[in-house]
Amino acid sequence: MNRAFGVVGVVMFTLAIPLGAQSQKKISEEDYSKVMKEIGPLVQTLRKNVEAGNAADAAKDAARLEVLFKDGAAFWEARKTGDAIAAARAAVTAAGNAAKAASANNMTALAEATKVLGGTCMGCHNAHRERLPDGTYRIK
Repeated sequence: MNRAFGVVGVVMFTLAIPLGAQSQKKISEEDYSKVMKEIGPLVQTLRKNVEAGNAADAAKDAARLEVLFKDGAAFWEARKTGDAIAAARAAVTAAGNAAKAASANNMTALAEATKVLGGTCMGCHNAHRERLPDGTYRIK
């Protein structure tokens, strides 16, 4: 890969894929909420497996996260929300990279992919969810 293209170029290329190209699946707001509630604890489990050097379980966690983030991307694609689509696609890519690294028992690459994956969450959360007085959230 040309170093001038690098990681930023790869991310920009991934984001250039037409909105409908990633998924045709329709996800309801209720289903999306369930997906998000599964993602949080699973990311924590993935981190713990990375810290423990447990590549086999980390691979399972990352593979499941990849599926969940694809569902998240489908939700935002239906809403045509560009920044959320980009965040979800970045998370799909990071989870896929984590699964591949874990399957190859490459703990360094696994740790890096997990770090990238974790970095995709808060920007989208801050932009697209609102905390309600009872402590729950709703999508903006």
